[in-house]
Amino acid sequence: MNLISSLIVFVLTFLGLGITQFIKFQENVVYSYKVNTDVDFQNVGKFQLEAKISFTVIDNAPSYQELLLKVDSFYFRRSGETGGSDDDVDFSKWFSFHIKPNGEILNVFHPPDDEDVLAIKKGLAGLLSAKLHGKEEAHPGLVREGDGQWKYQTQEIGNE
Repeated sequence: MNLISSLIVFVLTFLGLGITQFIKFQENVVYSYKVNTDVDFQNVGKFQLEAKISFTVIDNAPSYQELLLKVDSFYFRRSGETGGSDDDVDFSKWFSFHIKPNGEILNVFHPPDDEDVLAIKKGLAGLLSAKLHGKEEAHPGLVREGDGQWKYQTQEIGNE
């Protein structure tokens, strides 16, 4: 994976949507999102990310939902530059994933595709991913901050 793809995955993984409740998507509804953010990576530079994406429920199981991701547009570029990274990237192949009501993504599904495209799609799916919890739920990685906010301490093990 090249530097640009790595940066995109990093941005999408840590950007999040700030969802504060459990997730239950309705069937027959297209959930459309516009993502627009600026990121300043130390020793690398400033970048701008713009995307239009949508999610649709394609399966409802008791413990998860399967969502289909569509990428309508995607631009990732150095700040101040014109053009974007979708000039030579094909997002037309399907991509779906299982997501639990607490935001945990269980599995991703896709046909063979470009490694960079798959990394971007996984990052975009990750916008919905969070291990949400009820206030009564105990979790070994869950820590309450001094300001009353909750945070998770996690360790990346490369099994995404």
